[in-house]
Amino acid sequence: IPVSRLELKLPGKKELVFDQPTPVNHKQEGDFTIAVAYVSLKPEVSFAWTEAVPEEVKAEVRANAAFYHTAYAEEGVLYLKAVGVYEVTRGETNTFEFEVPPGVQINKVTSPSATIVDWRVNEDASGGVKTVSIYVDRLVKGEFTCEVLYDRTLSGLGTAGKLPIPLLRAKAVDRQRGMVALLSTKELALKPVEDSSLTRVGENQLPPTIRQGIDKTIAHTYKYSEGIPALTAEVTKPERKE
Repeated sequence: IPVSRLELKLPGKKELVFDQPTPVNHKQEGDFTIAVAYVSLKPEVSFAWTEAVPEEVKAEVRANAAFYHTAYAEEGVLYLKAVGVYEVTRGETNTFEFEVPPGVQINKVTSPSATIVDWRVNEDASGGVKTVSIYVDRLVKGEFTCEVLYDRTLSGLGTAGKLPIPLLRAKAVDRQRGMVALLSTKELALKPVEDSSLTRVGENQLPPTIRQGIDKTIAHTYKYSEGIPALTAEVTKPERKE
């Protein structure tokens, strides 16, 4: 089919489409858009245009997140695992970030849904809250899951035996929710003392995949959806069941 090269120059940033299936190449020259397409030879060719979406809008990413935490104590150390589930609802990204409370040591970051090429811990100048950045090998649309293993020492923490449970918090998301499960071992248990923006629930509220990964006794379970959750506990001997 004979074709003809058609070049159009329009003011501003435009995106053109024709009344026939043909690719259109756009380029900017100053304040004008140059659009080039190869169209079938016809007596008439129709086309339309819209204002081009700015790059900063195209690049905008919208996401929600949920973090499911489990915590247990051993002699001198509090061990935690958090499963983070991000849902990218708009755009795409290969970087995910979350905040870590002070005094926490990140030991391992993995993902069952993508290959993590690197992860980094960035500390603010005051030595307070840290930011962990995860970089994956592809642009993610939809769901991304990561698993974070971390711990903190029990020595010198809190007052009157109170131990703040360090919870991870996603950055740059629209909504976030999560759960916290305090676990008991044969030697030590975590007994809740104070909580804020948390609701006590049964362990059956944990997603099945999270429950299947717990090999210790679930003693207390909380969930949250609004506000910044805070939980303190004390390390005690587990209650003996009759």
